[in-house]
Amino acid sequence: MTSFIETVSHAICEYKKILKRKLPQQSYTQKLKQLGIKRAQLRNLNEPDLFDVANKILKELEESYGNQAYSRLYSGVHEFISYLKNILNTHRIEDKKVVNTAQKVSAALIEAAQIISLPHAHFTDDTFSKLESCIDGIIRYGNHSHAVLMLEAIKNKGLEKLEGFETMQQRLEAITPEVK
Repeated sequence: MTSFIETVSHAICEYKKILKRKLPQQSYTQKLKQLGIKRAQLRNLNEPDLFDVANKILKELEESYGNQAYSRLYSGVHEFISYLKNILNTHRIEDKKVVNTAQKVSAALIEAAQIISLPHAHFTDDTFSKLESCIDGIIRYGNHSHAVLMLEAIKNKGLEKLEGFETMQQRLEAITPEVK
């Protein structure tokens, strides 16, 4: 079981507890069927399906509680909405799999840092290609601060002067225009 499946399964169980406290038994059972979160239904879901179910739950919560003041929300619902949003914001579906964007960008940053720390003489076409791949990951999964961090590392190491680094730098600067 992946960490995503574990995390979302736990969140769904918490949501079911909220529903059980809030709804009469018949409405509770009907809501579970409607959202596809009965135990038998959950067993057959893969990661992308669970991602979709979590989105449905979030939408349901936001529609149900969106117009009410947070102080009037049922105990813990506001925190649960934030928790669920955080899970969904740090994951996305790619190639029928759910990926953790924070893990992907962290791996790209670590590998890039290792490559950047090499002496200039060790920069071969292969090394350059690996660094380009890291930059692709940073651009794809990261955010503004990740790109700024990478740009600063390239500049601090003096790599922007090496042949081919100008393109990488331009790609990073395209998403961080104020850091030139």
